[in-house]
Amino acid sequence: MYLNCSQKPDIVMNQILIHIKRGNILEFRGDCIVNPANSSLTPGKGLDGLIHKAGGSMILQACQKHGNCPPGEAIVTSAGRLPVKYLIHAVGPLWKGGDHNEKGVLKLLYKNSLDLAIQLGVQSIAFPNISTGIFGFPKDIAGDIVLDVVQSLKTTTIKEIHFYCFDDENFSVYQKLFTEKRANSS
Repeated sequence: MYLNCSQKPDIVMNQILIHIKRGNILEFRGDCIVNPANSSLTPGKGLDGLIHKAGGSMILQACQKHGNCPPGEAIVTSAGRLPVKYLIHAVGPLWKGGDHNEKGVLKLLYKNSLDLAIQLGVQSIAFPNISTGIFGFPKDIAGDIVLDVVQSLKTTTIKEIHFYCFDDENFSVYQKLFTEKRANSS
């Protein structure tokens, strides 16, 4: 039985159902959405701003209690009016050519977000493609990092991870990576 999705998962990894979707993360119905936040935790112009708008002012009020959040770190707040229990605000790295530990920071962001989700008892979580938009992180490198983190995840709490891809290129990267993983594990 799939918790939040009528479709079959794209892959099962470490007993976690992985779904790759092309679409709007605000359509997710489950326990938790990861918000691609900025360091000040104030509404941005992209997806972060849309999440704040859809969830209402209570999200910003909760974020203001935390102060700033450095890249790679994550904090949790209520989800306001969104149809999930929690928002995890995760700050991604700005791509500066790859020589400033951007890969390590992105990996830490996904690990920290998943660790928070496990602590909260989250069973289903949705991620966007963090840092691959205006932050300029190469989509294929980011996809490799996500796959690596999910492969090494050890939990009995999280049952489903949904990856919402905001463009065709990210969707293709995730489809290719996870399909190759499924083929190599068969």
